[in-house]
Amino acid sequence: MVYPTRFMHIGQVGMVDFAVDLSRAYNDYLYDRFLSQESRLKGIAVLPLQDVAAAVAELRRAVKDYGMVGGLLPADGLPRPLGHQDFYPLYEEANRLGCMMAVHSQNSLRNNDLFLWRHEAATLAHVWPQMRQFTNLMFSGVLGRLPDLKIAFLEAGCGWVPYLMSKMEPRMGELLRPSKLIERGQIYFQCGEEMTTSRDLELLGDDCLFWASDFPHEGIVDMAKAVKEFLDRQDISDGAKRKISYDNPKRLYAL
Repeated sequence: MVYPTRFMHIGQVGMVDFAVDLSRAYNDYLYDRFLSQESRLKGIAVLPLQDVAAAVAELRRAVKDYGMVGGLLPADGLPRPLGHQDFYPLYEEANRLGCMMAVHSQNSLRNNDLFLWRHEAATLAHVWPQMRQFTNLMFSGVLGRLPDLKIAFLEAGCGWVPYLMSKMEPRMGELLRPSKLIERGQIYFQCGEEMTTSRDLELLGDDCLFWASDFPHEGIVDMAKAVKEFLDRQDISDGAKRKISYDNPKRLYAL
């Protein structure tokens, strides 16, 4: 699965027309350079959420013309959270297309001054935006209304999810709760490298977690070694390993 790197910052582009052009150019490049050359590679489209109508059209183009399997939702940079009703047309289109959406955290250019040290930023910068967007999307109720919409939350692990669910679910009233969305196969979380994965499996179950890496950056230069390290873990059952590494991503990406 091919995700962007610098283009994860697409939500921080202030010029709407430029964001639209950048998204189209990246998706064209991804298809021409990689997807059209190797059928095993599947792409995630960059979308200009600054212009929702353009984002809807670009998601449709990327899925129908280029065979991409989902679209990117930036966790930070946009003036409104992802559960805002302005974005509903995009979610409705993803629901019709049967493709997933990925909320992908990235270091915010606006929040760099909150941290004093580089490793402090690396610890917190990805988690804060993800927690905000997850909470906002859950209270929006949009997934309950669109049963074929699947959203994955990436780049922040999953250790924060049980805590938020314990705070959110008693307050959700008639809204479809995250635990129910997990049962319906609508929300997923990246895991695998964290030492808390076995605990997270106990709290969340093994149907909503999937292994992901930042290959080829973030120090992971040998994908075979990274996969082996996960499969060799003694604190995770073989059944859970299969779901995390194969069954769940296959269902999420409709492969």
